[in-house]
Amino acid sequence: MPDSKPDRGPQLSVVLGTHGGLERLHRVIYCLRLQTIRDHIELIVVAPSEADLGADFAERTDGFLESKAVFVGPIENVDRSLAHGVRAAAAPVVALLEDHAYPESDWAEVLVEGHQGPWTVVGTAVSNGNPRGALSWANMLIAYGSWLDPKRGEEARTFSRHNTAYKRDALLSLGSRLGDLLVRGGGLVEELQESGHRFYLDPRSSVAHINPSRLSSTAELRFNAGRLYGSSRAAGGWTMPKRLLFAAIGPPLRLQKIARRAWSKRGAVPARPTIAAAFVLCLLLDGLGETVGYLSGPGRSASVLAVFEMDRKAHVTVADQPLLVEQGTA
Repeated sequence: MPDSKPDRGPQLSVVLGTHGGLERLHRVIYCLRLQTIRDHIELIVVAPSEADLGADFAERTDGFLESKAVFVGPIENVDRSLAHGVRAAAAPVVALLEDHAYPESDWAEVLVEGHQGPWTVVGTAVSNGNPRGALSWANMLIAYGSWLDPKRGEEARTFSRHNTAYKRDALLSLGSRLGDLLVRGGGLVEELQESGHRFYLDPRSSVAHINPSRLSSTAELRFNAGRLYGSSRAAGGWTMPKRLLFAAIGPPLRLQKIARRAWSKRGAVPARPTIAAAFVLCLLLDGLGETVGYLSGPGRSASVLAVFEMDRKAHVTVADQPLLVEQGTA
């Protein structure tokens, strides 16, 4: 259990980003207010301007050891903007939390305890926050399958950039490159791996993640995510013969790996034919995008995906939209 005396400064800084108003963050802030160690949490909100958050920001974010706003001007990529929040953080551990990811009440405590070990990055389990839809499950399995229903705490080979806690000093050591490394395909995972940093997955708590559940949004996400992945791999000056080779063999090998991982999680996923069909569709779209990435580069994939993350409401069904709204009052 973390030290109970808040006068020693925050033990965890949680960084949220929004390109619009504070309304988008209502439910995640509600969940943070329920944290068992909320008196040890520093809440940092990165936003374009004071006008976006409103004059009552302090009142609407009370309940924490401290809350602060960081204004950065127009935000074209929320992930990149989080670097400003990291630099403003006072705690030795910094968590980057999405506006559509809702942590259990002991999430912060588990992360702080985990960072007492030799780990640079500590993550928790991720659950499906909108489990009714087949497309939601398919997107969940592809994006967060590695962190779905882990059986035990263990050292991990990789981690999710989002909804994860880092040693602040490790992030700050990346200097001016931090913002670019934080974006999708930016290479943060690889950068920390190559520097010898260690990662840990703690299953004692979890974050409920709201996944895209509309067909058009899923198609846009999976194709562009696959294209960005393929183009990122080929970015090191690959020759055309090598690009052609990987366009042929790369997607089947990668998709086979994703499918095996999903199969290992079958006990945590409803056994519905619609989920299996949606998963196959998503794999095909992802594989098509990867092939295009090898052959033609990223195109507009990076900018499409950056905008995609800014408004989860636009990418879920009407039935799922209430899940993005604050539940109760903390």
